[in-house]
Amino acid sequence: MQNIVILTGRLGIDVELQEVNGLDLAKFRMVTWHKWKDESGEWHQRNQWHSISKWGKGASYLPNRIKKGDMVIVTGEIEYSEYENKEGNTVYFTTIKAATVQKIHMKKEEISQDREPEYQSKEEVEIELGIGNKDGEHLPTDDQPF
Repeated sequence: MQNIVILTGRLGIDVELQEVNGLDLAKFRMVTWHKWKDESGEWHQRNQWHSISKWGKGASYLPNRIKKGDMVIVTGEIEYSEYENKEGNTVYFTTIKAATVQKIHMKKEEISQDREPEYQSKEEVEIELGIGNKDGEHLPTDDQPF
């Protein structure tokens, strides 16, 4: 069985970058939502907040690429953790351990009309990150930021 999650939503805060045991750690929260119409025709929306963490070399690029309010796609896995607080109670929490984080570029009319976003192609992302070129050539894997 595999633990795979794909989320599309908006950043609720700017990315926080830390160093933990010599590794970069980028953390942020994002919101996803579900809209539906009930039997009377009234629209409803349910928001769900997610804590996201991205470890390693790719983490250091995130604060310069995405910011609060940006639309992103996050792929990764769900990680459940727990700890004991000062009162001795067990506190449970869930984090999405991101494998990839991609900004979704949207045109202003798409945002205002709540339309589907325009996604960047893999080649456009690689060129923007400096790991590929228009001829489809790639840098060695060790030089890639993710």
